[in-house]
Amino acid sequence: MAYTGRRGAQGTDYAVIAADGSRFRAETTRPLLPGEGLSVAIAWPGGAVAIPPLRYTNLR
Repeated sequence: MAYTGRRGAQGTDYAVIAADGSRFRAETTRPLLPGEGLSVAIAWPGGAVAIPPLRYTNLR
């Protein structure tokens, strides 16, 4: 799943070139305007990424 446009937009101006278990390749189907971008949503199975220790969770 991917989105194009400004922050928070859910545009669909992209095409998936390749997608398998470990790779995802997409390209936009139109030039993006200044301030726009391509965002990709990914997910991992539970437990694939370790939860960081509490001391690293509030680094702002």
